Amino acid sequence: MLTIIFVGPLFIYDIFLALVYPASVAAITTDSECLGSDRRPFNGGALGEREDGEAGECILWVDGTEGLVRSMDVIPETSGMETVVRTLIRAMEMPRSPAPPCRPKKIVVRNRELQFLLRGILQDLDINVEYQAQLPLIDELFRTFDSIDDRRPAPIPPPFDAPLKKLAREIWHLAPGKC
Repeated sequence: MLTIIFVGPLFIYDIFLALVYPASVAAITTDSECLGSDRRPFNGGALGEREDGEAGECILWVDGTEGLVRSMDVIPETSGMETVVRTLIRAMEMPRSPAPPCRPKKIVVRNRELQFLLRGILQDLDINVEYQAQLPLIDELFRTFDSIDDRRPAPIPPPFDAPLKKLAREIWHLAPGKC
């Protein structure tokens, strides 16, 4: 059975539901009252750039009851909504915090498109999905991320790049660690 969900300008097939909605989620007990989520671009700083140079966005799932970050992902800004759903599944099954796996009673999001998508996906799990214009805990976390200074060292100047690489190769071949 293949149904199509129309979400804004995107078509998302229920085939991916088999990947992001495993039976194990239904088996998890309902422990948490509420999970909140948002997806935002970074305004630069240490967390705002991916290694491949592409602009990054952050998906954050927070347990509003405990005040814990359950899951966080930095993704390319071109990623679709399915990445938010995968991060939600990870937040429920394998949270990054010391909290045990849980299935929330309620999910609060700041994106109406995501609210519509999650309502369709989670309807059989008795999880309410609500829209809220502001999520204070998540807003504070993103403000903190934006305030982090970029402390990465500057790249090696071109005149020193080749000599340093040559020296590193020489030291590698000497194998000083194999005494």
